[in-house]
Amino acid sequence: MIYPTFVRDLQRAPLTGQYATLISILIPAVEVIIAIMVMFKRTQTLGLIGAFLLMAIFTFYVGYVLNMTTER
Repeated sequence: MIYPTFVRDLQRAPLTGQYATLISILIPAVEVIIAIMVMFKRTQTLGLIGAFLLMAIFTFYVGYVLNMTTER
C-alpha cells in the first residue's frame, strides 16, 4: 500500500480523521511488536491476546463504518 494513499483514506474515514497520521504509524508498529511477541515462548500468550484485541478493534471499526455509511 502506498503510504500517502493510506493516510488520505484514514483522514476521510469516520473516527480516524484527525488522528490519521498517528494511526498510520502506530498500527503497523503495534503489528510488528505483536508478531515479535508471538515468536517467543515467554511473551507468546501476551502476543496472542494483543493480536486478538487488535482484530477485535478492527472488526468493531469496520462494523461501525458499515453501519454509519449505508444508505437507509
